[in-house]
Amino acid sequence: TAGVTVFASLRNREALDVNADGYSEMPQLTGVSVGLSGFLKISPHQTLETSLWHIQEERRGGNALDSRPDQADQAEYRLQNSDIGQLTYTWNSRSRKSSLQLYSGGQLTRRTHYTGIDHADGWGQTRNLTANSGLQFNRRLRLSSLGKMELNMGAEHTVDDVYDAIPAYNYLIDQFVQQWGFFVQSDWEISKRWTVLPG
Repeated sequence: TAGVTVFASLRNREALDVNADGYSEMPQLTGVSVGLSGFLKISPHQTLETSLWHIQEERRGGNALDSRPDQADQAEYRLQNSDIGQLTYTWNSRSRKSSLQLYSGGQLTRRTHYTGIDHADGWGQTRNLTANSGLQFNRRLRLSSLGKMELNMGAEHTVDDVYDAIPAYNYLIDQFVQQWGFFVQSDWEISKRWTVLPG
């Protein structure tokens, strides 16, 4: 009636300087990810499922890797944290002719980054929130002599909020987008040879 899975991983990679010129061809990398996924069977006809993750990754390329990025002759630096979660509720009728699903999920990413040469002030910040929520209802119908039909309908809402700035380079993205979607579809099987699919 219930279960949970927990996972974690750690990754470390040294920088690679192929031609020994003091500049990396591949950046050094440190990453960690942890998370869990679980389910709860509320009743024989209702289930709740969830997943949660946290991912952190740090990358550094260029030269003088032991110093701050803005103290190097050339540097690329990224420190990123992402938190991700989702929740889903599912209901099925006793007859299994009807079902309902409600879901919601999102991801929040925060990043500190640097790109520059000769000690430039190339620091920047990024924040990105993406979220998605919706519902879907399904119903199977028997239309006596007119065959059988499966009716699907639902709605969805999506949000994308992005802020990305590097003040020294006059670089800025500040954007908020949201979308609504609705759908209705009917899969009508009139006979074994004929099917009508309006939507």
